[in-house]
Amino acid sequence: MAIKIVNGVEYPLTEEEEAARIEVSDAWDLRIDDTRMNRDHILKVTDIVLLEDFPLSAGTKAEWLAYRQELRDCLESFEKVSTFEFPKSPIIKKAGEDAYNAKKASGPSDAEKEEKGGQEAWDALTDEEKESETERLALHEKQSAETVAGYPGAGINPV
Repeated sequence: MAIKIVNGVEYPLTEEEEAARIEVSDAWDLRIDDTRMNRDHILKVTDIVLLEDFPLSAGTKAEWLAYRQELRDCLESFEKVSTFEFPKSPIIKKAGEDAYNAKKASGPSDAEKEEKGGQEAWDALTDEEKESETERLALHEKQSAETVAGYPGAGINPV
């Protein structure tokens, strides 16, 4: 339930106020302007990869060109800010893949097993349950690594 604060006192929104709040929120969710500005900024930052002597730490020139084309095309499928996802650059993809593969290879840590009830509880899981939990952890590691690498940006720090 949404609230409003009047003179330091909390009150629930009326049905009309709640409807108006939702209408404004829905309208903002349809605005493409900020998303377009972010996309344009990423294209500008990644112009550098087109330089002949730019050292690529991840991905080939062709992968970067394909990524930049995806950026140009991505707004064609824009529906709402809340559901929109930018394409991932070669740097972001590599960071995510490396983290995912490392977690799949190592499996859950002792602390992660402890969250599930400890080693004994982990050992009691079926192989399918262990695989499912390891997959969930690997996907979380992938998402975290992509965020740290700079997603939704390109992972290139402009100087």
